[in-house]
Amino acid sequence: MFNKKLLEEIEQLKQKIFTLVNTEERFKLMTERSPDFIYQINLKGTLVYCSPVLKSYGYTEEEILGKHFEVFILPIDLFKAKDAHVSLCSGSKSELKYELRILKKDGSFTTVEIISIPILNKDGNIDGTQGICRDITDRKIVERELIDREKELEKRVQELEEFYDMATLRELKIKELKEEVSRLANKINTIEMLSFKDIKNT
Repeated sequence: MFNKKLLEEIEQLKQKIFTLVNTEERFKLMTERSPDFIYQINLKGTLVYCSPVLKSYGYTEEEILGKHFEVFILPIDLFKAKDAHVSLCSGSKSELKYELRILKKDGSFTTVEIISIPILNKDGNIDGTQGICRDITDRKIVERELIDREKELEKRVQELEEFYDMATLRELKIKELKEEVSRLANKINTIEMLSFKDIKNT
């Protein structure tokens, strides 16, 4: 009876190990094939996992793991990155979506959209954060072009409105001048008629 129970427990344990390994393999396969950059950061801000797509940023795994995430963030975006990490690690936020510029090894940068959540251990406590970075550089370029185009169109509309106002003002001026000319012509005509009468009477 004891042996049978022990065998059942061993079989259950083997099944759990198999499920865990299978889950880890699926996760590994998913992260390796994903075009997005998947990462995990501990409470201290140290990178403890990063997916293979990091090669597109010019780094090797050894150059990223064990380093603080601040090293790879454009300085102007550091406050945003730190604030997001603190908010998630403190539990004040359960999920965050934001944009950052990540430095590449060659000194250039990539704009990414990040969706990040806390990492919970078996006791339910927060151990760090994990997230997905999606390269949106091309999207930002298109957005910038659209914004510039919109500004250009607004400028042209303003110029046309100013031209219309000037044209309208010009028409009013011409109308006023015509009316003034007409009044002067009437005065001259009146003067000529009076002068003619005076001459006739003499």
